[in-house]
Parts: sequence; structure tokens; C-alpha cells
Amino acid sequence: MAFTTVRWVSLIALAALMGCAGGTSSDAAVSRSAAPACQTSQLRGSFGALDAGAGQRYVLLVFTNVAGNRCSVMGYPTLQLVAADGQGISTQMVRIDSGTVTRLTVSPGHRVSSVLHWIGIPLSDEAQAGPCEPTPSRADLTPPGGLTSLSVGWSFGPVCGHGQIDARPLRAGTSSG
Repeated sequence: MAFTTVRWVSLIALAALMGCAGGTSSDAAVSRSAAPACQTSQLRGSFGALDAGAGQRYVLLVFTNVAGNRCSVMGYPTLQLVAADGQGISTQMVRIDSGTVTRLTVSPGHRVSSVLHWIGIPLSDEAQAGPCEPTPSRADLTPPGGLTSLSVGWSFGPVCGHGQIDARPLRAGTSSG
């Protein structure tokens, strides 16, 4: 009987260890050893598909490590909306607290992402006919701690609410759930 108990304890311990290690095969992992901070030049930016309803807009902002070595990120991305003529459009980034901000190690070819949210209907003090705000042609994305940005096309229309975009902290992978 003692042998069976030992076997069960061993199986439970093994399952617990596997559960703890399971996150390391995802697109990014919680940092166990310090990787240098990701430089903007090591990343490619992209957006997922637009999810819209009842005046709300959601899109996934994704950074992919395109370098040959791992790097780390921690915190919130920022972006600046830009018009077709190159002029900046009013952009107000608001950090939405969704739990603990974690340092993520991003291996080559892997991704981290942040859910962005904004409104697509004008506020009472915005234009009611035509676009509520100027329509961006691109967004200049900056990873947390980055000194430079990278440009990504913006095909989601104007950002009403005076350009306010809510951002969640970066997390491993690209699921929006």
C-alpha cells in the first residue's frame, strides 16, 4: 500500500511540474532568466482582425520577434495615429489594468500581444456628419521602453472619443481571450 501511495504522490508532483512548465512552449514565456530588453529593430508589428459591435472596436496589436536571439518586454505598448499626409493625429493611450504586468521573454519567431479598444461612434462634441476624427493611414508602434517606433498600416477607420485608445499590458501569444 505504501508503494501505491508513493506512486500517486510522484504522479501528482510530475503533473504539477508539467503544468508549471507548460507555458514555456507558447509564443512567449514568463521570464525565468533575464533576456535583454527587446529593441524596436528586433520586432515586427501587426494587427489582428477588427472586432466591432455596438460602437465598440477591438483589435489585437502583435509584436513578433524577428531577430535571431531572444529578448524581453514588460508593460504596455504605445502608438501614435498618423494621417496619409504624415501628420500626427490626436492619440490618447490609456493603460487598462488587467492584473499583474509580467516580464515576458520572446524567443525568435514568437509573439506577444495587447488588446486595443476604442469607440467608433462620435461623442457629442465631435463631428456628427462624416468622420468623428481624422482617418489614420498608419500607426507608429513603440514597444515598452522603446526609443523608436515602427509603422504599421491602419485600416480600421477613425478613432472617435478624441483618439482615445485603451491598451492592456502585453501578454504571451496572440489569443484575445
